[in-house]
Amino acid sequence: MLATAEQIQASPKTSDYFIGIDSDGCVFDSMRAKQIQCFHGSFIKHFKLEAVEAQVREVLEFVNLKSIYRGVNRFNSLLNTAELMSKHKALLESGVTLPDFKELKIMAEAGAILSTENIEANAQIISSEELATIAAWSHEVDHKVRTELGQIPHFSESEKSLQQLSETADLMVVSATSAITLENEWANADLKQYVSHIMGLELGKKTKHLQLATDGKYEKDCILMIGDAPGDMHTAEESGCLFFPIHPDDENNSWIRLREEAYPKFKAKTYAGEYQQLLLKNFLALLPSVPPWEQI
Repeated sequence: MLATAEQIQASPKTSDYFIGIDSDGCVFDSMRAKQIQCFHGSFIKHFKLEAVEAQVREVLEFVNLKSIYRGVNRFNSLLNTAELMSKHKALLESGVTLPDFKELKIMAEAGAILSTENIEANAQIISSEELATIAAWSHEVDHKVRTELGQIPHFSESEKSLQQLSETADLMVVSATSAITLENEWANADLKQYVSHIMGLELGKKTKHLQLATDGKYEKDCILMIGDAPGDMHTAEESGCLFFPIHPDDENNSWIRLREEAYPKFKAKTYAGEYQQLLLKNFLALLPSVPPWEQI
């Protein structure tokens, strides 16, 4: 059974230290496989973009894997994709009708939780073809992840680090992925034993996850967020806690650095300041905001 907000709030702490952990691309080597095999092909099919598949895949890969937008909620990713497609010269010159996701943007700006269920419900309420198509795309993505990818591998050093960290800190999963998918992946990899709860997109944004898990329990400098995307860093900033970045394409070395160098500093209260700033500078240098087709 998936954890409720009330259960997470009521969960007792067993340590003075709390660590929130992202899942896709952080613990699991799943980002590229999920995006290329499940998200992108379904996106092109549902929004009838076959005639410009190469250019659309270029945008999707930049947004979801290679940029500051990496790792955001799948529906916010649609908004970022639409924005960049609207400025892509080859797409504009193609004459193909590009989705703008105006109704999804209205939901986002109103502060609605962007989940498949909420989007589907709104589609029925306002008779929106756009939202219905987005919900259908999202359902297909989840189905493909469950049925086509098989066992998602986790980074070998992530398990060693989770085991070590769980001995002296309370660990929870903080993710924008659906909770059912997360539960299956963590259970199949035998990693659930290291975390007390798994929080997915159904419980809202990651800042909400951290609030539910930590408010009134832990001091801010005893809370650490681990993630592989700038959105995870912003979650930590908004929550007033610390952040450790997992570098895309260098994940195992990042996990080694966490347990051997960063975590001891975190416990010794010497993590904040100069040390964290150096980590963030090196991390952000890996993920640009300007796409390559705009640099030509």
